[in-house]
Amino acid sequence: MEKKKTNTQKPPRTRGWFGRLFMGSRQELSFLEEEQMMSPWRTTMRKFRESKLSMTGVIVFLIMFLIMTFGPLVFVQDLSYAEPTQANLAPGYNMMQYPSQLVKDGVQKISAGKSYAVGVSQKGDVYTWGKTKISAAIDMKNLPKDLKGAKIVDVAVGFDHAFVLDDNGRLYGWGSDRTNQLRVSDELMFGVPGTVKQLVAGYQVTAVVLTDGTVYTWGNENMTDIHIKPEYQGQIEKVTFTSDAMIALLKDGSVKYVGIHNNIYSRIPEGLSEGVVDIASTYTSVAALKSDGSVVVWGNTIRGERNIPQTDAKMVKLFAGQYHYTALLENGEIVAWGDNLFKQSTVPGSLKGKAVKDVYSGFFQNYVVKEDGKLSTFGLKGYIFGTDALGRDILNRIVNGGRMTMTVGAVAVIISTIIGIIVGCVSGYFGGWVDLVLQRFTEVINSLPFLPFALLLSAIVGSRIEETGAFC
Repeated sequence: MEKKKTNTQKPPRTRGWFGRLFMGSRQELSFLEEEQMMSPWRTTMRKFRESKLSMTGVIVFLIMFLIMTFGPLVFVQDLSYAEPTQANLAPGYNMMQYPSQLVKDGVQKISAGKSYAVGVSQKGDVYTWGKTKISAAIDMKNLPKDLKGAKIVDVAVGFDHAFVLDDNGRLYGWGSDRTNQLRVSDELMFGVPGTVKQLVAGYQVTAVVLTDGTVYTWGNENMTDIHIKPEYQGQIEKVTFTSDAMIALLKDGSVKYVGIHNNIYSRIPEGLSEGVVDIASTYTSVAALKSDGSVVVWGNTIRGERNIPQTDAKMVKLFAGQYHYTALLENGEIVAWGDNLFKQSTVPGSLKGKAVKDVYSGFFQNYVVKEDGKLSTFGLKGYIFGTDALGRDILNRIVNGGRMTMTVGAVAVIISTIIGIIVGCVSGYFGGWVDLVLQRFTEVINSLPFLPFALLLSAIVGSRIEETGAFC
């Protein structure tokens, strides 16, 4: 008798412990069977995906991981960098957020300080913007009370003070006065004796140049050589300040160091005894513009101040910030060079080919007034997380420090995971007294408090690190 064949399905082939652990069964199961037969890995992942808090944590972690991994490629860190002028600034991107009313009324002049700026409109009104709080007690927004009603025609902003000049020749100053930079003589305070040609401020010093070539200076003469040799009085066309010196352009087109102390700025380069039409200075260098459009730079020029760009049109006017120069060309365009950490030397594409009426540069900012009266800016806008006591960008330090923190954390987790797997496997394989000893040892380690160990480690390691190294 012929046997009847039965259509029986062979049970699925076992795929080993790895498949059962991470992949589970390929056979389609019912809901209850799936719950019972689901692999530990799939069970864990399913529960994990169902938790919104867990998924949010993973997404946040991945975002942080990507930022800390690739962020240092964008936020390049210089461990030797320090900028005292930018110390302890509050978070925000408002350094160049000028009032719209200033543009509506027409810009007469703008002078930029270390973290703020002061502008004067064509109506003679004064505006301040940026991070104006320069100390716990001094806010540059608080204008002098007697300034109300005056028609201002000129402004100059220094490191921590500012001066404006009204149409009657009277000076108004405000800000820090710790080195007498606001203590103007009565002769100047209640009306400058003559027509003012230039009002300029520097590091705790200020100067006024009259049309007759006479110069008045006041402020911290111990820091900056603002003494003027008598033979130069009556011949000066324009002056400019570095961090510790004053250089003058005379009416005969020559450049002179008019102070009484010798330094790197007093050694005037050859060829500047005539034909100079403009001068400007950063905190560490001086530039002279000759009538043929060539520029001569001297002083401490380690930030690219000598890298003068080649231009099709002739330069006709110079401006300077903390470590960069900006020049107005004969065809109305502008160029910039020098330090470019905050893009203060990168002219925006929107300004290329545009006719420029005037330029105002200072510290790390540039304000450009176009022929149509509109105002454009480029340079340092601010810091998202502010700065520390040495003027370093906190966001930059968080991104670069975070990469090291996450690397150390990841390595620690990997090491602890490997140790845990080894100990767990040994404990589970041998069992008995081996399991008992290892588990008790693990419990003893876990029971030890973390905080005392952290304090002890900080006391040991902290005493071996120099104070300068702790800030790097």
